[in-house]
Amino acid sequence: MIKITTNWDTVDVTQSGNVFGEIFFEYDGKQFPDAKWTDFLVVILGWWSKSLMDLMDGVAEKAELLFMDGPYLVKVTRPDATNLNLLFIERTETEFKPLDSVVVETSSFLTGLHDVIETVLEKCEQLNLVARDVETLKTVRKPYR
Repeated sequence: MIKITTNWDTVDVTQSGNVFGEIFFEYDGKQFPDAKWTDFLVVILGWWSKSLMDLMDGVAEKAELLFMDGPYLVKVTRPDATNLNLLFIERTETEFKPLDSVVVETSSFLTGLHDVIETVLEKCEQLNLVARDVETLKTVRKPYR
């Protein structure tokens, strides 16, 4: 089982309206990139949703779930109709260094992502946050259920 974790207690909204806070993957007692990783939540969730939509719709052979801050990414492939393979990678100056991998059930992973996106959007609405990235996330979210 894998979970995308956000911690709304760590969230800050920058002067330019960017939502910044903890976000990381939890699986098998591990965290990636780490348990206190912070990044631009709305921006990267929009990227992830779009990239996964392209994978699921057959437009792309892989999805890359990028983090804005730091050298980390998750490469997602679809080995069969019911599973996704997630490869956790650290980019260095000379290579893409695989750190770990996990196979997850497609619908539960996509449902978890959708739930995180919906929670982030609800929190943005509660804060009356209107920003281009929030509107973009609203348009690329897709209920994968």
